[in-house]
Amino acid sequence: MAYLRSIARALLAISSIGGGTNSMADTTSAYHVIKMDMPALLREVARDRGASIISSSKARGIVRDIVLRGTLPDILNSLAETYGLDWFYYNDVYYVSSDEEAATRVIGLGHVTPEAAIAALQKAGLWQEDRSAASTFEDGVLILTGPPQQLALVESVIQYVRDAKPMIIVRRGGKTSVTPIGSAEPQAAEEDG
Repeated sequence: MAYLRSIARALLAISSIGGGTNSMADTTSAYHVIKMDMPALLREVARDRGASIISSSKARGIVRDIVLRGTLPDILNSLAETYGLDWFYYNDVYYVSSDEEAATRVIGLGHVTPEAAIAALQKAGLWQEDRSAASTFEDGVLILTGPPQQLALVESVIQYVRDAKPMIIVRRGGKTSVTPIGSAEPQAAEEDG
C-alpha cells in the first residue's frame, strides 16, 4: 500500500513558478495529475503550498489526466468546476465540500439591517460578491445557499451582531454610566478606582 502511495505522489508532477507575493497560496504552480483520489490530491496541494485545506468526507472522486495551473484559488476553482466541488476561504483555511452538500438557511436578522449584516459579513471575510445572487433579504431574514461550514459561520456572525446591545458609555470624572440606545436612563454608574 505504501508503494502505491509513493507511485501516486510520483504521478503528481509539480512545477512552481515564482509569484508576485510571499504567500505560497498566491504562488503560481502547475500540477499534472495522472490519477489520484481527491482527498490525497487536496492533501498534497496543501502540503506543497503550506496551506490548510479542510475537505468534507463527500469531497471525493478520482482525479484523472488533468493539468491544474495557477494560484491555489485558481486550482480550487478548476477542481470545483470539473468535479462538482464548492470551496471558500476563511481565517487562513480553505474549506472544500461537494456541491451536493450545499444547503439553504434562513437566518433571522432581528433589528439588524441588510446593509449592517453585509458589512459584518464582509468584515469577517465571509461575504462573497459572487454568491450575492444566491442570497436574498426578505422580511428581516437572510436566505443564503452555500457550503454547510460557511453557513454555520455566517449564522454565528449574524447572531453576534443581532445580540449585540448598542450602548453609549459616558465617563465623567471617576464615574462611568452605560446607557443602552433607546433607553432614557443610564443602567449603571460605577466609581472608577
